[in-house]
Amino acid sequence: MFTIQNILIADDHELVIKGICEVLHKTFEIGNIVTLTNPVNLAEKMRACPFDLYILDLEFEHVSGFDLIEQIRKEQPGARILVVTMHDEIWNVNRLLQSDVNGIVLKRSSPDYLPKAVRTVMDNDTFLCPRFKEVAAGSSGYKNRQGVVKITPSEQRVLQYIVDGCTSRQIADAMCLTENTIEAHRKSLFLKLDARNVAHLVSLAIRRHLVK
Repeated sequence: MFTIQNILIADDHELVIKGICEVLHKTFEIGNIVTLTNPVNLAEKMRACPFDLYILDLEFEHVSGFDLIEQIRKEQPGARILVVTMHDEIWNVNRLLQSDVNGIVLKRSSPDYLPKAVRTVMDNDTFLCPRFKEVAAGSSGYKNRQGVVKITPSEQRVLQYIVDGCTSRQIADAMCLTENTIEAHRKSLFLKLDARNVAHLVSLAIRRHLVK
């Protein structure tokens, strides 16, 4: 069974936290889970014990989930962050695509996607649930009139680097961009090509002759 030592779950609903914990314990060997319904003291928790995985909602009474993401990245740049939220409004979807997170699962999705997302993120890959892809595709206008996917020149360069086996940090250095920008391009490519993971993304890019 796959082992995860330390997990932090932040959601303003105790029932949701309980459900997530039950799914995790059924699927993984868990060392320790810290839960927060009001994560204003998140920084204190991180400094006391850096976590292997952060599972976050987006909306809390006193703090925004997007602020938490920035805070985690500042304190622990290599952290794995999975957003589990019911907020599929266009403005939140677009902002999530620009955020430096490793995975996104909408709460309206099947519960089966949560363990898949956790395993994918822990394997240093990106996970976007099908429902999120569907909502994002409807708001992004990423196809032309003939239904052909449009990839920007920057996305083309990022895709080539991914196929060449480069990490986000290496790509950011090579393109003189921030890692956050590269992660946004990666999520956009996953969405546009409907890729399940990096291996699938690479396979699609090669089959469609999008890279050399």
